[in-house]
Amino acid sequence: SINAYILLNKYETASSYLTRFAQLMRQILDNSARETINLEDEVSFLESYLQAESMRMEEKLEYEIEVDEQIDQFETEIPSMILQPFVENAVWHGIAPKKSKGKITIRMQSQNNELLIRIEDDGIGREKAATLRQARTGSHTSKGLALTKERLTLFDQKHGTQSRVETIDLFDTSGEPAGTRVDIRVRRPAA
Repeated sequence: SINAYILLNKYETASSYLTRFAQLMRQILDNSARETINLEDEVSFLESYLQAESMRMEEKLEYEIEVDEQIDQFETEIPSMILQPFVENAVWHGIAPKKSKGKITIRMQSQNNELLIRIEDDGIGREKAATLRQARTGSHTSKGLALTKERLTLFDQKHGTQSRVETIDLFDTSGEPAGTRVDIRVRRPAA
């Protein structure tokens, strides 16, 4: 993307994107060195990531991040680098192939001693995305989400939490694919 902006003589845009990209890389390096991250830092990281992706996609991507007021974002910790792979999947496989503008919504709620993180996109859906990916890459199988789920399992074992990840296909009123929702639930141990 940066190279394309330079070739098109859009130096100011290239510079802005490069600055955002550098900030994002710094956050990735900082966060990957940590076992856990508080929601305040995670929201900041996701904002940076989605701003960079929105810019790369020339504003085709809209996003919204909502955190329940009952959640203390500074005190609530989650495993670092757990949410980004799910958000990246929504961007690359849900929104990017879509012909029109798309939206990703991330909601964080507290429910009965459980943190619910919902990542929802209005993209092309998993079935169509899988068909496109198969046509592009052949038999390539992504390991990113499986590794992320494995890290979540290890986190649960170490911290006594119980986490679940559920992926739901969304459909419009006529039964056509209308996106994907991922619910990540982290149950904190009873006090």
